[in-house]
Amino acid sequence: MVGRVMGVFMFIMSISMLISRLLSGYLVSYLGAHNTFKIAGCLFLGLAICYLKVVSNRQAAAGGSNG
Repeated sequence: MVGRVMGVFMFIMSISMLISRLLSGYLVSYLGAHNTFKIAGCLFLGLAICYLKVVSNRQAAAGGSNG
């Protein structure tokens, strides 16, 4: 279970790094660095919370801990 959670966070981190690299130049020039970091933090937290909710819902639908 711990390995799965770590894998999820690594996946989210890699996606957020990719998105930030693609958009960082445009966002920093448009919004400024401080706002860009705030927006990226909010997006990251939102993705993490949504993913954890989906995982917990799947486990509940599967009957809790079945293995």
